[in-house]
Amino acid sequence: MKELSIIRTVSARDLSGQRLELCYAVTPEGGAAILCRRGDVIDFDLVPDVTSDERELRALLEQMADGCVTPVTFRDVLQDYVEMKGGGMV
Repeated sequence: MKELSIIRTVSARDLSGQRLELCYAVTPEGGAAILCRRGDVIDFDLVPDVTSDERELRALLEQMADGCVTPVTFRDVLQDYVEMKGGGMV
């Protein structure tokens, strides 16, 4: 597994009021990851090679944490970002 550098962890509530712990991280290769813990359930997603600009990726993940982006929409948000920058994701 790739080494992850945690950017930020936030707490939120889902629509039913259940507590979520959301953790956002980057990989050394410019990838982004999210981990969401809801009770005994853990969801994880990793998108490799989002951008080579680590500062920009960290800023994006901070914004995602501010908005409490979950694994359900994580890839969509990253895809929108990459397309806005004129690139494409696999």
